[in-house]
Amino acid sequence: MIRTLDLTNQNEINQVMRIWLFSNLDAHPFINKNYWQSHFDEVQAALTEAEVYVEVRDNIITGFIGLVKNYIAGLFVKREFRHQGIGTQLLKYVQAKYSTLTLEVYKQNTTAMAFYRDFGFKIINEQIESETGALEYIMKL
Repeated sequence: MIRTLDLTNQNEINQVMRIWLFSNLDAHPFINKNYWQSHFDEVQAALTEAEVYVEVRDNIITGFIGLVKNYIAGLFVKREFRHQGIGTQLLKYVQAKYSTLTLEVYKQNTTAMAFYRDFGFKIINEQIESETGALEYIMKL
């Protein structure tokens, strides 16, 4: 079931933030782990400014997608629930709300690159991310 994140429920916020941190560590071994840890509080605060949709099974958040307008700020699935279609469900859910979606993804995150390309996203630009120095693509659907 997909629904909006309950920002009044600290347990839900904690689940989302653990998924965010561990998914980033898994997906980005080319970036120092301290980068993600140093941005934890900033990202948690940003949850209130974004639309965050969670996929829930048996009261466990299995994944989430966060948007700022039509920009996908993040799409993450808990490690043990990956490759079960949750990311696709979340992406289809927000696609039904927005006719155009954009995102940024690191070139070295080949798994995410393949996922977004399979979904129909196209690279429209590239840039060097200022804090990490890593090349990232700007993609649009």
